[in-house]
Amino acid sequence: MSTTVWSSYVVPVGVATGVGAGFLLGLVSAQWLWDWRQRRRLARAVAELREEIALLRQTLSEVAAAERARSGAAASRDSGRKASSADRGGGQDVAAARRPLSRPESSTEFLSAQEDESEEESEFYELSTPEEEEGSISAATARERRLQEYDELGKATLESVEACSTLLEKLKAGLEKDTGDVEVLWRLSRCLVQLSTHHKSDEEMEKQYLEQAANYAQEAIAVNDNSWKAHEWYAMAIGSQSKFLGTQDKIKSGFLYKEHIDKAVTLNPEYSWLYYLRGRWCFEVAGLSWMEKKAAAMLYASPPESSIEEALQNFLKADELSTEENKSTQLYTAKCYLKLGSTDKAIECLQKALSIATLNNEDTAAHTEAEQLLEQYSPS
Repeated sequence: MSTTVWSSYVVPVGVATGVGAGFLLGLVSAQWLWDWRQRRRLARAVAELREEIALLRQTLSEVAAAERARSGAAASRDSGRKASSADRGGGQDVAAARRPLSRPESSTEFLSAQEDESEEESEFYELSTPEEEEGSISAATARERRLQEYDELGKATLESVEACSTLLEKLKAGLEKDTGDVEVLWRLSRCLVQLSTHHKSDEEMEKQYLEQAANYAQEAIAVNDNSWKAHEWYAMAIGSQSKFLGTQDKIKSGFLYKEHIDKAVTLNPEYSWLYYLRGRWCFEVAGLSWMEKKAAAMLYASPPESSIEEALQNFLKADELSTEENKSTQLYTAKCYLKLGSTDKAIECLQKALSIATLNNEDTAAHTEAEQLLEQYSPS
């Protein structure tokens, strides 16, 4: 059986027809790292915001203290003036002072009123949270902390099967607390796809994990069809499953993959990784031979269609949106330019790819291929 080679991943052409999903197994770690970088930048932004809020609270507390001091001083002056007036007024003034008035005249009454106002001001200035006031956290806050814990644990799953298993148990326990929670469901799918990459030597185990991953992601979509992460990980799960499928099911898987990646892009058009995934699909489908397309047409009225130009636009969009340069994006942008005859632009992308740090296995494979292509197409 002939093969199509993507970086260091050798994939049967039937998989390319079905989505090119074999390469997805190599991309799972890269995707998680991409996700982790995004969360790390968000965490930094949140930490900076918390510092600013703390500074604001301190400033407002100082303003409130100054306001209370000013109010107290004013009350003392007013009380002193009233006492002096009473001494000068004699008996008639004393009698008049004893008559009830519509506002507090004694220093005690005045200060009491000021204290009430100060308490109201304090409620504003202190900016206290419900957790601080009640000494406990809300259910929503507890859930958010669990999600943060899952993502923190997820960092180690790139290298450790034990970390994957630990996270899987925590997520399943979390699903019991947050039944039907789409955020837990798609994380379960992601964890299981990641876990499958640690069991490539055990085909049956790998297959089981991917089936479970697809089921959890599908359940997440049923709960909330607007969850772009649910669509993303459903695509990743079914794409990775295609290695176990027959030709017809592989082609069906390819259509499903593209459908859900497109839906994820529609829901979150600012997430660069999705464009990279779609670009890879377009690149592989554009490379299908006439015979492969005819074979697909025998099973479906409309076989998968794409072009190198479409693939290029997706890779360029991924690069535009990404806050950090990606070696594989540059490599595939270069490969598109080479197919389109733009050698100078391709060489520029290859040189950029080689200048980017190598962080994972996919980066290593991309670096090697970029070196080979640069040697082949650079002017002698």
